[in-house]
Amino acid sequence: MKVLKFGGTSVGSSESIRNVKNIINSVSGKKLIVLSAMSGVTNELVRITEYFKSGNQPDAGYVVKALKIKHEDLTDALFPSQEENLKIKSHISNLFDGLNGIIEGDFSENAEAKIMTFGETVLTYIFSGFLQSSGIKNNLLDAKKFMQVSNLENPDTEKVGRLFQQYIKGMEDNEIYITQG
Repeated sequence: MKVLKFGGTSVGSSESIRNVKNIINSVSGKKLIVLSAMSGVTNELVRITEYFKSGNQPDAGYVVKALKIKHEDLTDALFPSQEENLKIKSHISNLFDGLNGIIEGDFSENAEAKIMTFGETVLTYIFSGFLQSSGIKNNLLDAKKFMQVSNLENPDTEKVGRLFQQYIKGMEDNEIYITQG
């Protein structure tokens, strides 16, 4: 399986996302597509975390609202079909409701980790849906299910590989798997 990683600038606009789709189509065989958050989103998630940590939920909420609009605008650009557009936006709205729920709670390292991975979670959902709407079957994976790394300097890649294989076992056999990273 080939691993293709696309950073924030590579997935920063509808045009660049269409380009990623073309790149993926040009590579044969099974592929694991690893996507970052859209360009600029991680910086905004850092701002949300800082506001949240300092107890400034109102400003954190304003940044969340702006990020939601950014992702809805992307959805509008990628999904001309009203039915698909509304389906994707409904799920995005649920994800953002979850993010708002986090910042309304108490700060913790776990809450911070959820906030910091949020941009990748939203974008991979949008991208998977975009490929599906283009007739490209894929499996959307949750990286938290297999990316368990206790030592960043020397990760146990065999363990990650085993967890990955266990996770995809029984899924529909597609050539494309999409995850966060």
